Amino acid sequence: MSYITAVYDAYDDMIDDCYTEIMVFGVGRSPSVVFKRVDPIMYEMGLAEWLDDLETEGNWCSLCEEFTPSHSPLTSTCYCDKEEE
Repeated sequence: MSYITAVYDAYDDMIDDCYTEIMVFGVGRSPSVVFKRVDPIMYEMGLAEWLDDLETEGNWCSLCEEFTPSHSPLTSTCYCDKEEE
């Protein structure tokens, strides 16, 4: 599945915050870049699981594919729930 760039950026930031820089022949690489290039399928699976967790916590709307206002970096407002009323 393909998401907007901000979703990938937020996921990459989360990975980079959790893990230290990876050294390859003396050159530092961000963990998210290494993860994405070494195992792109697992990267996408991890992204889907992360979004599921955010949705469970109320920080992601899978219907409109946007973060809720309480989750950075996006501050868009989801109106999906209001449409149902």
